[in-house]
Amino acid sequence: MIFKTKKDKKYHFIEKGEGHPMVLLHGLMGGLSNFEEMAEFFADKGFKVFVPQLPIYDLPVLNTNLTAISKFVGKFIKQEIGKPVT
Repeated sequence: MIFKTKKDKKYHFIEKGEGHPMVLLHGLMGGLSNFEEMAEFFADKGFKVFVPQLPIYDLPVLNTNLTAISKFVGKFIKQEIGKPVT
């Protein structure tokens, strides 16, 4: 299954379904495709699923850490979703 992704100036992500927002995060070597089936599953259960592409390869090496990734995810949620998520 292939999902259309959304892309703006800062974020590249999958958005699937309607309902309470849920964010899925990939690991260090992961990507959006890791969550295609899981996004479909939760969308079918009534969630609006978001899977952002984390900037692991875009950040300077010294900023590729938990603090920087957490800030990125927080800004993504605020800008793209705008309300609490699961």
